[in-house]
Amino acid sequence: MKQEGRWGIITLKVKGTVLIALLLLLASCESSTIYHQFRLLPDNQWSSTDTLCFEPQLPDSSVTYQLEIGLRILQECVCQEMKIGYRYLSPTGEVLLTDQFTMTVADENLDKTGKGVGGIYEYVQSIRPLPVTESGNYQVLVFLLQEEKLAGIHDIGVKCSRLP
Repeated sequence: MKQEGRWGIITLKVKGTVLIALLLLLASCESSTIYHQFRLLPDNQWSSTDTLCFEPQLPDSSVTYQLEIGLRILQECVCQEMKIGYRYLSPTGEVLLTDQFTMTVADENLDKTGKGVGGIYEYVQSIRPLPVTESGNYQVLVFLLQEEKLAGIHDIGVKCSRLP
């Protein structure tokens, strides 16, 4: 029994050392993410009449921010690609940027190409850096540029991060 006790103490010391190392590693990491939010779509459907509004507060006008638009789809989504538009507005409502992109979510056999677990697949599109003229609450509007209603779209998200 004494030997089991020694091994227990050694194992406890190793676990403690690993835990402290992980905590120090986490404490040394500084996240550059300012805003990250997803919005669920009702009934897992997205149509061209559904515009999602995100309101990141960008605190520093001397910093450049990177915008990413994320999409999570379900296994039952049967589209291969989506045409997505976005509009970026200043705190005063001035349109600073309007653009669009095509997000490919499946190959020609409709097999999902995103990272996924449990039947949900995630896709991320980086957008060009955001102009920030003043600190404040900006708006990012995300909308579908296709006429048909797409089923199997779980949620849409926006992430804003400081660029180095």
